[in-house]
Amino acid sequence: MRTAWRPPSGALAFFENTSIDKRRLNIRLRSLLHHPNPNVVTAIDGLRKLEDRTVRDRVVELLDHDPTGFVRAHALIYLRMLFPDAALPLLLDALDDADGTLRFTAVDQLDELEQFTDRATFERMLNDPEETVREHGSTAAIFSIIISLTLRARNDRARTRRLRAADETRCRGSDLSCPWCR
Repeated sequence: MRTAWRPPSGALAFFENTSIDKRRLNIRLRSLLHHPNPNVVTAIDGLRKLEDRTVRDRVVELLDHDPTGFVRAHALIYLRMLFPDAALPLLLDALDDADGTLRFTAVDQLDELEQFTDRATFERMLNDPEETVREHGSTAAIFSIIISLTLRARNDRARTRRLRAADETRCRGSDLSCPWCR
């Protein structure tokens, strides 16, 4: 199964294990946001790891205007990890993008957010022209359904226990120990 493009492992390992001043590293990474593609991806990933939220506008600009799918894919990952609430509409829009890498990454990030709730989103993923996106979408959909059913069953069991407890105490609607009267 295809995964989102990643820069050479040495670049990310450097960011994780470096003893360089984080402020200086942050300044350097910000300057890389205006360089060619491999540097931009490294910058986006590094700034995401440093949790720098101040470059959001530039990352959104790259998402909207960069012609390269893997740059836009990493912009989606950055936005999903640092701004999960704002990223949802962008992820849903990315499902309709012409680039397969971006669509695959959108499915992956939607799976991370566990945001497969509407049928139209499922259908868009399952009818994708690329096989890898369809496979990843179907796997994510299956897990989403399993999680949903598990949570529903857990809630049903808890509700049944509360009803039994209320019935055993013969609650008349004024008992403060009853979970329904509180």
